[in-house]
Amino acid sequence: EEINTARTQIMADMEANLRKLGFDDNEVNEVIFILNKLERDKQEIKDKLIGTNINVTERDPNAVLKNALDEIRRMELQAAMDVKAKIAEIRKRKGI
Repeated sequence: EEINTARTQIMADMEANLRKLGFDDNEVNEVIFILNKLERDKQEIKDKLIGTNINVTERDPNAVLKNALDEIRRMELQAAMDVKAKIAEIRKRKGI
């Protein structure tokens, strides 16, 4: 529950900051879409871990968990770069 509250607050803060830059609804949604996609992709990885019995199917379950965490970190880094690029693209398009 705390995680969902924190996510909601982060999204609200992001939206408020984008609006301060003069972004309209569509432009805000372009940026928020990237973050929502990240959350969906992270949940998919988590669901795959839950859906398998890694203790039985894998010789080293820690390796499976490490790979999942590495993939999530990679996706978070990529999303951060994508958000930054999207904001720069919109600002350039708007001339701000």
